[in-house]
Amino acid sequence: MQRSQTTLRETLGEEARKSRAEQAIAQQQLGARLSVELQALLQSSEQRLGELRATLETRIKALQDD
Repeated sequence: MQRSQTTLRETLGEEARKSRAEQAIAQQQLGARLSVELQALLQSSEQRLGELRATLETRIKALQDD
């Protein structure tokens, strides 16, 4: 009985370690995907802000020329 309890504990411990390792990998992958998505959003926002700035500058210049 003692041996079966030890084996059970070892098995459960190993399963817990594997589960933690899998969770760590999944979290790292999620972090990497979120980083890529955030970078894409930042670039898109910067582009739109640049376009907005150019439009505003054009309109301000047109108003000043009137």
